[in-house]
Amino acid sequence: MGRPIIQFPQDIMAMQEIIWQVKPDLIVETGIAHGGSLIFYASMLELIGEGQVLGIDVDIRQHNRVEIEQHPMFKRITMIEGSSIDEEIAKQVYDLAKGKSRILLVLDSNHTHDHVLKELELYSPLVTKNSYLVVFDTVVEDMPEDFFPDRPLGKRQQS
Repeated sequence: MGRPIIQFPQDIMAMQEIIWQVKPDLIVETGIAHGGSLIFYASMLELIGEGQVLGIDVDIRQHNRVEIEQHPMFKRITMIEGSSIDEEIAKQVYDLAKGKSRILLVLDSNHTHDHVLKELELYSPLVTKNSYLVVFDTVVEDMPEDFFPDRPLGKRQQS
């Protein structure tokens, strides 16, 4: 839909099935990147006829923000800039989630063990019965440590 999406195709197909089944009135996604998944989720909600997408990212680049805000699906999208594990950001998310009955959570930001664990601790209570919490890119556990030297990926450290 005009924006790059950084996902395996089979994962996006699985997400459209989950969205169609759950019919969430709120999808919360940590990690925005180019905005392709936000727009995809918003388009699914448009087909369903209801729902909003909330995207959180530590750095929403201006050129991506402009493209997302100009997209026809932006009417279903809200973005928050800041770290998903910041308590103040989490409070904003909980405030926006008030009154929602079907919440789907998608974690796809910093893929280090500690960061994902903190996101799970902060946001898992938002996930409603008969919905899902999806953690993307768990494949990093099977990748060499230096596979993406410019990305914060990492296996859980054994103690």
